[in-house]
Amino acid sequence: MDIVGERAPAVGSVLCMRMILLVAVATVVLLAGCGGPPPVVEPTETVGEPVFASEEEALAAAEEVFGKYVDATDTMSLSGGEDLSGFDGLLTPNQLADETEQAEGLKAEGKRLIGSHGYFDFRLQQVDQSNPPEVYLQAYVCADLTNVKYVDAQGNDTSDPDRALSAPLEAVFVNTIENPSTLLIEDVRQWTGEDFCS
Repeated sequence: MDIVGERAPAVGSVLCMRMILLVAVATVVLLAGCGGPPPVVEPTETVGEPVFASEEEALAAAEEVFGKYVDATDTMSLSGGEDLSGFDGLLTPNQLADETEQAEGLKAEGKRLIGSHGYFDFRLQQVDQSNPPEVYLQAYVCADLTNVKYVDAQGNDTSDPDRALSAPLEAVFVNTIENPSTLLIEDVRQWTGEDFCS
């Protein structure tokens, strides 16, 4: 009696199964490629807006502070170096130290002011707002000394009779991160170039 074995699969069926398997593998590979890490996006640097919209606006803010500084200088000088309260909120620590030294000099010499200081021709030298919110401003200004006279403890005039009645100055202003729109005086110094006040 002949024994009939299992029937071998048809050739067409085998090829069909292989094609299905190849397509499945290719699909998995393709999907794996699509699921890779996302492209790296470089962060863009955010540049803040300048504190002042124009040079004119920055200069006006600086002149307002300088006017208060002149008034505070008068208060200090009229008191013979005793009253520095007018400088509050106007100066950086460095400039306040300079004014304190001036006040100590008046007290040591027993001098005080008669009259008042003035100024004119306040104009811009440069302003830098390239790194907001930082502001750096330099200005030219002329000190008006026509009404300035210093006397000693006895009331004697100690002013130089041949002194100039005006003086060219350079004023430097900066701000703080805590209050960017408020300028502080960093330095007030004698201008050593050509006298632009005479």
